[in-house]
Amino acid sequence: MHYNVKRAFDRWYAGVRAAGEFKLAYLGAYDMNGTIDVPHVGFDIVAGPGVDVVLVPGMVPLEHSGAYDAVASISSFQFYPHPQEYLGEARDLLAPRGWLFLTMCGWHCRGRHGTSSPTYDDSIRMSPRALRQAAERAGLSVMQVDEVDEHEHHDMVLTARKP
Repeated sequence: MHYNVKRAFDRWYAGVRAAGEFKLAYLGAYDMNGTIDVPHVGFDIVAGPGVDVVLVPGMVPLEHSGAYDAVASISSFQFYPHPQEYLGEARDLLAPRGWLFLTMCGWHCRGRHGTSSPTYDDSIRMSPRALRQAAERAGLSVMQVDEVDEHEHHDMVLTARKP
């Protein structure tokens, strides 16, 4: 996990957590290079370290639908070949007025990253405007899209809410 993304997540988490007790879902939770260190339920499309619930792509199990006050997705979005499906999973995990915190490599990111078990390409790059539009098409209300740089990485941070 890039330091700038970790710092942005910690700030966001402190802000939304201040509202009181809540449940957090971590979408793309397969632990490749460090996971979030706050209580959460991990979701991914493959079983492995950090994954509590394996999703069928594009489908959220009924018992988890609308059950989370917040969803975090850290540096996983760019690996999933169907961005609208991924954003739909995030939306479906959220309770009404729930928060989404999503990071991805931005369109200027020079670094390429790999996954293991199974291998997915690091293939999705979007401009801030395209990321905003994709989230809005998924039925989310975008609060902010920030661009943050660290060395050769160019990350974006999207915060949104489910209406």
